[in-house]
Amino acid sequence: MRLSALYMVGGMIAGADAGATAFTTVDAFTAASTGASISTFARVAATSATLTWLGGGSLAAGGGGVAAGTLVLSGLMAVPVLLAMVGVVSWQGRRRRRK
Repeated sequence: MRLSALYMVGGMIAGADAGATAFTTVDAFTAASTGASISTFARVAATSATLTWLGGGSLAAGGGGVAAGTLVLSGLMAVPVLLAMVGVVSWQGRRRRRK
């Protein structure tokens, strides 16, 4: 049981790392719809611009906006956790079948 908890914690850490890496990379290397680099914006504006970029652009430009960007970022963070859960459940199931 301890090993499965360790895998779950590893999945959570990987998920947090994936989200932080995606957010930081977009913030550092992309431009907002105004053409200005996102990294030059203040905190709240940079967050909104980054989420908008992840969401496919602003609503006015036909993208998904901040809401879609939040869903994308949440998905990036959830995938490693879900993979860890699937791995643990599969491993536990195989182990119990052998018994």
